[in-house]
Amino acid sequence: MKVLWLHNHYKVWGGESAAAEREARLLAAQPGVEVVQEAVHNDAIDDMSVLQKLALPLQNAWSLGAYRRVRELCRSVRPDVVHAHNVWPLLSPSVFAAARREGVPTVFTAHNFYLFCLNGVFFRDGAICTDCKGSLPWAGLAHRCYRGIAGSATRFGAAVLHRALRTFHKVDRILTPTEFARGQFLDAGFDPMRVQSKWLSCEDRGALPMPPHDATSPRRFVVACRLVREKGVHVLLEARRRATTPWILQIAGDGPERESLATAARALGHAVEMLGQLRPEELAATMQRATAVLLPSVWYETFGLTAIEAFALGRPVVASAIGALNEVVDDASGLRVAHGDAAAWAAAIDRLAGDTALAAQLGQGARSRYLAHFTPERDAERLLAVYRSIARR
Repeated sequence: MKVLWLHNHYKVWGGESAAAEREARLLAAQPGVEVVQEAVHNDAIDDMSVLQKLALPLQNAWSLGAYRRVRELCRSVRPDVVHAHNVWPLLSPSVFAAARREGVPTVFTAHNFYLFCLNGVFFRDGAICTDCKGSLPWAGLAHRCYRGIAGSATRFGAAVLHRALRTFHKVDRILTPTEFARGQFLDAGFDPMRVQSKWLSCEDRGALPMPPHDATSPRRFVVACRLVREKGVHVLLEARRRATTPWILQIAGDGPERESLATAARALGHAVEMLGQLRPEELAATMQRATAVLLPSVWYETFGLTAIEAFALGRPVVASAIGALNEVVDDASGLRVAHGDAAAWAAAIDRLAGDTALAAQLGQGARSRYLAHFTPERDAERLLAVYRSIARR
């Protein structure tokens, strides 16, 4: 089986690109599967001329260059399926039309909610917002939800075009990382036969025993994410301020909220460590030294890749009881806490910091959950089954 794999990387590396890259490697490792990758990176925008940058809104809606390139690849590679992850802004949804023109089935992995929400996260003014789901995103345009009026108008124009063309309704399979995310597509009027949930996976780095308890050394809890408001790291800083048990909050990642979070962290002294952006192996080592991994999101996560990375290492997860996190984290693998409730978060982390037996029990449950559902082998089976269901005969 041949797979033409497409992805538009963001400037800041995040869970979406990590999942897409993992999937490409996973496929390439399967016997009888050949993966041809066509990836672009938003860093290329920096090298564009003024005229090229002015044309970006049109390219975001329909890239003629990407359309021609995918048609050319379909003819030369003759793939059995074209699978795209993120396509904005340099590839654009024109890649699906190109594949259909050449008679090749298409798959789109929806890592976010861009098809119904201009900023893709159902989050506005510090709260969850689904005003645009099921209709044209007029509210998003009015509130300038994506990078001001220029960015919002660009996204709005693309949404109008592709709803008129029914571009995504014609994709053979839309894959969502969870049933929760799938439900958002069904609520928006997509065909249930074309939208399918498929959990993600991560590499097995091997589980280690829980760090030994040392009364003189506080427990460590790590949050690893892009530092944006919707990830809820500010809630953890307030939780640490309210904590009654000594523990250290480690914050790994980068993003637009980094400076404001660092300023707030300085008021808590040595109780908070800003680790910056870590390489995968550094992050894995940090998680292994932690008692638990934290996902304090205050928006609708579509999956929560960090959760299963923690599971693979045998570390429990404390997650917001919201959206897809309710599906990924169960009672045997971690604790779920009301999103945005700093007092509840402080109580939950205090509980794990003071109960070694509970932390170890949940760590074992996390590892068992990983082996049952989130290994690369199980992911490959699920993905290849999708391809076989639509591949041309």
